[in-house]
Amino acid sequence: MNKFSAKNVIKLSRFDLKNNRRLIVGWMVSVFAITFLYMILFSSMKEMALAEWDSMPVEILEFMGIKSFSIMNDYNGYFGMMYNLLLIAISIFTVTFSAGIIFKEEKSKTIEFLYSLHLSRMEIYFSKVLTAVVAFLMVLLSLIASAAICGFLNGGDTFILSDFFQISFVSGFIAFFFTGVALFLGGITTRISVGMVSAMVVVASYLLGYLGELLKYKGNFLLYLSPFQLFSPTNALDMSSETVIHLVIYTAVMIALVAFGAIVYKRRDFNI
Repeated sequence: MNKFSAKNVIKLSRFDLKNNRRLIVGWMVSVFAITFLYMILFSSMKEMALAEWDSMPVEILEFMGIKSFSIMNDYNGYFGMMYNLLLIAISIFTVTFSAGIIFKEEKSKTIEFLYSLHLSRMEIYFSKVLTAVVAFLMVLLSLIASAAICGFLNGGDTFILSDFFQISFVSGFIAFFFTGVALFLGGITTRISVGMVSAMVVVASYLLGYLGELLKYKGNFLLYLSPFQLFSPTNALDMSSETVIHLVIYTAVMIALVAFGAIVYKRRDFNI
């Protein structure tokens, strides 16, 4: 049995990142541009929202993850509103990318070549984990950098850097969690479209959280199934003990999923 080597994991990950650099850079540029477009309009959007949008139905506000458009007075509040929606797109990117880098090896049959190089399946799997995490962080950091630049340009006194980073990284955990879900599914099987299934899980999770908000006390249990609600920008900024507990639980679940995916990947037959 081949001995696990972190050096091999890093080499394989660098190779994957190089092969997927156009896709990753494309997402980074797109996310940076879209975020910049929305956030640079903070002052104009604030005036429009306070004048007209506060009369919108509460259901629309809850779907966007906000209670009132009064948060538009605050740059970090405005960022949180936009961030909650942009995280859906980033989550879909990271799950399709994570599932794709595992599936592609079997579809193109390059997994046979890798396995012939005396690389262990654990090295192959965890190189995919590292690749997925690095790609996710690159895209997420491009969003954060874009929003931070706009904050310095037009956020004024309402742009509080410490609060901004707290929202960015705590809420950013949402997409990180779904990366683990996709890696778990990809490790189990590639006989189904894992990327599509993972994307459906992301959308379903968001809708469950929205439904939980609509049902109020009758649907409270649905909120625990939606990281979009548990780690929303509002909860991230408050950072209550309950939010910390949820972070610990979801982190443990994510680690368990990735570990179980690795165990199954090591033992299952490749689909080639």
